[in-house]
Amino acid sequence: MSTELSNFLSIDIVVLAVLVLGSFLYTFMLSRGKLLAILISTYMAFVLAHFAPFLNGPGGIFGLDFYILRIIVFVAVFLAVLFLLSNIIFQTPVGAETLGWFFVFWLSFLQVGFLLAVFFSFLPEEIIQTFSKFLQNIFASPNALFIWAFLPVVFLAYIGFRINKNMDELEDEDEEEEE
Repeated sequence: MSTELSNFLSIDIVVLAVLVLGSFLYTFMLSRGKLLAILISTYMAFVLAHFAPFLNGPGGIFGLDFYILRIIVFVAVFLAVLFLLSNIIFQTPVGAETLGWFFVFWLSFLQVGFLLAVFFSFLPEEIIQTFSKFLQNIFASPNALFIWAFLPVVFLAYIGFRINKNMDELEDEDEEEEE
């Protein structure tokens, strides 16, 4: 078995399993709400961790490489912002009970893909090169992070249009019943 093939069968399958299984688990977790809070937390944590000036440059801090520190900062900011948004700002849940399982699964899939692309963006090039070309193209290519960040926004816009259309139809039915 070639090195590339064995690499694909080990690391790639694990990453793809995280994407698929994470999407299913995420779908069930979202049934209680917090969809928008998680998405916004992901974007905010990524921006803050990726562009933090103290996480750039040669070397590291506390004996840790900067890519590890970026992942730690990302997770810490993500959890802090999620807590603030979930418990203070967003009190209305948006999940499977509002959108349906189909839409929640696909939004979960897109968001888990975005999270994986974010983590790949923190890794140094020599670690990224250990993954197969397949995973590099999907999660670590120059356009991958943009695409994974953009797709959930487009999907949310689509969901918003559908919800507004359904709400308009319900209002029309209510008006007809009142007459």
